Amino acid sequence: KHACIFFTLCYNGLTNSYGGATMAYKITSACVSCGACADACPAGAISQGDDQYVIDAAACLDCGACCDTCPTGAITPED
Repeated sequence: KHACIFFTLCYNGLTNSYGGATMAYKITSACVSCGACADACPAGAISQGDDQYVIDAAACLDCGACCDTCPTGAITPED
């Protein structure tokens, strides 16, 4: 099940070697778990993980709101 009405808007269309969705952004170890990115995400694709926040690739809209909001610059475009 997908987090939005139109699946094509929910992820960037790319797949990894296992056939799963890839995301446009990644959260690096610079994350201080402040939650600003989760609050800014219009799709609710970011949640608290074990050590830091994580992005759900299937729900990510590739909008960049998280990147623009992160105070430590921990969110970067995926290579």
